Amino acid sequence: MSTYVTSAVTKAAPLGTDDIMGISQLYPTPDFASQVGAITGTVMANGSPVSMASVVAISPGNPAISSMTNPDGTYSITVPPGAYEVYVHPVPPPLATEITPGNIVWPLDQNGNSFPLPTNVFQTQFYPGTQDFIAASNVFVNPGSVSSGVNFAVNPKPYVTLSSVRTYGYSSTSVPIASPPIAISSAAAMVAYGTGLMKDSKTLTPGLGISAIGSGAASTLQVYNVQPYVDSYISFDVALGYFAGMGPKHLLFRTPDDIYVLPSAFTAVNLTPPFIASVNPTTDANGGNLVVVSGTNLWPNYTQILFDGLPGNVTGTTSDGSLIVVPPPGPGGYQAVVTALNQDGQSSNYLESPNPPYYTFTGASPASVAISPATLSPGTNTVDVTGTNTNFIDGQVFAGFETSDAVVTGISVIDATHLTINVTLNSNANVPATSINIVNGLQLIAASQGSVITQQSNPSSR
Repeated sequence: MSTYVTSAVTKAAPLGTDDIMGISQLYPTPDFASQVGAITGTVMANGSPVSMASVVAISPGNPAISSMTNPDGTYSITVPPGAYEVYVHPVPPPLATEITPGNIVWPLDQNGNSFPLPTNVFQTQFYPGTQDFIAASNVFVNPGSVSSGVNFAVNPKPYVTLSSVRTYGYSSTSVPIASPPIAISSAAAMVAYGTGLMKDSKTLTPGLGISAIGSGAASTLQVYNVQPYVDSYISFDVALGYFAGMGPKHLLFRTPDDIYVLPSAFTAVNLTPPFIASVNPTTDANGGNLVVVSGTNLWPNYTQILFDGLPGNVTGTTSDGSLIVVPPPGPGGYQAVVTALNQDGQSSNYLESPNPPYYTFTGASPASVAISPATLSPGTNTVDVTGTNTNFIDGQVFAGFETSDAVVTGISVIDATHLTINVTLNSNANVPATSINIVNGLQLIAASQGSVITQQSNPSSR
C-alpha cells in the first residue's frame, strides 16, 4: 500500500481506496476480481531490478492506489476500472520517530530472515519515463483485465531530495486541518512541511515550484505565492475555479533535480463545514431518548451525528431544519461530545474545537443483564441475554469473555432488552458464562460474580 504520510483525518472515509484494494486482495468478495483490473510492470535501474520501490496509480479527483516492487523489480497494482497516470518513487528515508525507511515492517524470506534494506535511490518519474506529468501517458484499465508492460527505467541518484511532504489548512478558528477542504470557486492559504522544501529554516530550496496534477488542472486550479512561512514550513495559495470538480486534489512539488507527488493534498468541496449551534434532548411518543441538533449545513441524508465517535440515527428534521437524532445507548449522566460529519469529509470540529457541544445521557438506573446458561460447554454455545435498562441496537453490541479460549462468532439482537450470543469454546477450557463483557453503544456491562452482570460505574467511551 501507499508509503506517503497519511492519517485518519475524518471518519467519513475511515478506509481509503488504497486500503480497500489491499484488504480486498487478502479477503476478496466473490465478484471482486471481475469488478477490478490491474496494472503490472517492472522497475529497473541500469539493468538491475529495483526492489521495494513504490509504484502509484493516480487519477484526477480520486485517491491514489499503490504497491511495492518485488525483489525482481516486478509489481502489480489492483485498481478500479478507469484511466490512470502511473509514477514510481523511492521509499522515503525514515523520519525522526521511525526505524525503517517509510516506517515499513520489512518482509521476511522463507527462512524468516529480513530482506536487506533497499539502497536504490532514484529520481521519481511518470510512465513512460518523464518527470513532466503533462507528458505522462494514461494507462487504461478495464474490469477483469490486466494492463501489463507499464515499465520504468529509473535514474539512480545519491540521496532522496524530496520526501514526506504534508499539507495543512486552517479553519476560521485557526484549527490546523491536514489535507484540508477548500471550496470550489474560492481561494485559500495552505502550509506545507517536508524534507527538501527548504534550503534552511528561512529559505526556500532554489527553484522550488508547486503545481496541480490532473487533466485541465491549469485552467481550474492554480497554485501561487509560494514563500517561506515559519519554522521550516512553507506557505502558498490555492485558487479553485468553478469547474475544478469535487474530490481529492494532488500536488506536485518540483526542484531542479527531482519531483515529489503528494496525493490528496487537499479536497475540493462545495459546502462550508457543518456547524452545531445547539444540542437539545427530547423524547419520542414512547418516551425514548431523542436529540435535536441545530446549526448550519446539517442535512438528513448527508450529515452523520456522532456521540463520542459512535453514530446516532438521523430520523428526520424539525420545521426549522434541525436534525432529529436517536442517540446510541449510553449510561445515565454520561457526557458525550457531539460531532457533525458530512459526506464530503468535513467535520463540525473544524469550527467548534476546542469547545465542542456535549450531550448528557438521561436515565438514573444502571443497565444489567441476566444470562443463560451459567457455564459454557466445549464446542458451540448459544448464550441468551436478557437486559434491564438496556437498549440493544443491532451493529452496536459487542461481547467478549476475558479469554481467548472463548470466541464470539455471532450476535443477534432480538429487541432492546434481548439478544443471543454464539460462542465457540476450546475443548479443554472452563469458562463461566458470567465472565462476559458486553459493550452496548457507550455502555459497558462488565462481568461480576453470579448470573447477573451489572454495569460498571465508569463505562468506557471507546
